[in-house]
Amino acid sequence: MSWLQEAAGGPAPPTYQDSPEKRKMKDPAIPGRMVTDKSANRPFLAYKEYREQQEALHAAWAERNKEREAKIARGEKVGPPEPDPTAQKEIGLLGLLKFFLYLSFFIALSGKFFTGSYTWEYESKWTQLKTYWPTNQRLFSERLLAEHDGSVPGRPVYLASVNHWKKFYAEHKDYVKIGRVSHRPIDPASPIPEHCNPKKEAAAQAARKTAKEKKNVGSDHKEL
Repeated sequence: MSWLQEAAGGPAPPTYQDSPEKRKMKDPAIPGRMVTDKSANRPFLAYKEYREQQEALHAAWAERNKEREAKIARGEKVGPPEPDPTAQKEIGLLGLLKFFLYLSFFIALSGKFFTGSYTWEYESKWTQLKTYWPTNQRLFSERLLAEHDGSVPGRPVYLASVNHWKKFYAEHKDYVKIGRVSHRPIDPASPIPEHCNPKKEAAAQAARKTAKEKKNVGSDHKEL
């Protein structure tokens, strides 16, 4: 290496100089300096050329605008004002909407290409059109709802859900709410129905028994 040779006391390496055959151009950063048209300099030279073109367009527009104002001062009729061709254009609401629309199409097509699904195999109620255009809902009686239990061919199967299942069915991709059920009033004195899970039913009975014992103990203290 030349720098090792110089450190060891040898002659200094020759200074690099561009070939005189290469085309020289003005340096866009340093006035009065000439640089070659090599690949490393071309981006800066191209930007300099672009800036010069923009400045020429703006100067021509300013001259035309000046002539237009002079005609207005003389009372002559003029056309609508010409926008500055070099002014930066702001992206409005329509531009943003177009961007998100194109982005959505790109994501959907990419999902179809890679996974075979426009939604990237994501399935929920939000990807179903029926979520945004629900069907007409109706009010069912208990008797009418019982006729849609699957025993009659050709009739759809309807399922009534209780409170702790509402979220599951509301967010499911295959189930759709079609209406409500009108139940007969429930007697508050009627016994609580047993749970379908034996373990949970046993726990519920134990909790009710404990609550009843505490209530009886409290009533005994009041009597004393």
